[in-house]
Amino acid sequence: MGKARIGKNSIVAAGSVIPQNKEFPPDSLIMGAPAKIVRTLSPNEIHATLENGKEYVRLGRQARTEYTICEAVDYNASQAEHTEQL
Repeated sequence: MGKARIGKNSIVAAGSVIPQNKEFPPDSLIMGAPAKIVRTLSPNEIHATLENGKEYVRLGRQARTEYTICEAVDYNASQAEHTEQL
């Protein structure tokens, strides 16, 4: 991906292979191997993607502050205990 340029607000699909020195315009949905522009993203899609990103970050911060680490459960032991109770 040396010296490739991805335009602002573009989305590159997972697994895409960006050719060297390739340039993509803003607002592009890019995918494939080699990567190609599939279509132009709408303003609503761009807005939704940015809002989803903000929510993802917010939830990550919330999880770090609100959730606690707990001890792992031994699934085999709990299954044996449950079976004994039957």
